[in-house]
Amino acid sequence: ALSGCVVHIDGHSKTVADVELHKTLTLDATNLNSLMADTSSGSLDIIGDDTLTQIEVDAKILTDKDHSYQLTLEQDGNNARLIAKHNARVGIVWYSGNSPRIDLTVRVPNSLTLDIDDSSGDIAIKGMTGDIELEDGSGDISINGAANVKIDDGSGQMLIRGVSGMLNI
Repeated sequence: ALSGCVVHIDGHSKTVADVELHKTLTLDATNLNSLMADTSSGSLDIIGDDTLTQIEVDAKILTDKDHSYQLTLEQDGNNARLIAKHNARVGIVWYSGNSPRIDLTVRVPNSLTLDIDDSSGDIAIKGMTGDIELEDGSGDISINGAANVKIDDGSGQMLIRGVSGMLNI
């Protein structure tokens, strides 16, 4: 019954996520094999481009006055790690109006392998030629282009096209 709902536990009452921020991140992808993304609520659009030599992240962040979120893009060996999450508080927080979210548009070299762990929000991936592994809590999933695809999904609709290898859902 609560699928897709955002309930935070904190002790403050009527917290409002009314601060909107815009951030961009880039990382040289010349020697990278994969992008590992750990994201919470918000949309995630990943666009593969065969001319790119870097990863470009455009983030629209809706947060509260404390700016309690984490947004990082770092190299870890031959992998890139993207983290886009709102930091959990202790106690019960009821958001009056908008809940916090981070909407992401990520442009990547299309040959990268994607390993995505997302809690909620719609996901759209297009133009990839590498493998995709996706664990998703809720939200719609659209994939157009990939080699092998493995999806573990809690809820939402799926539209999968252009997979040249194995598809495991």
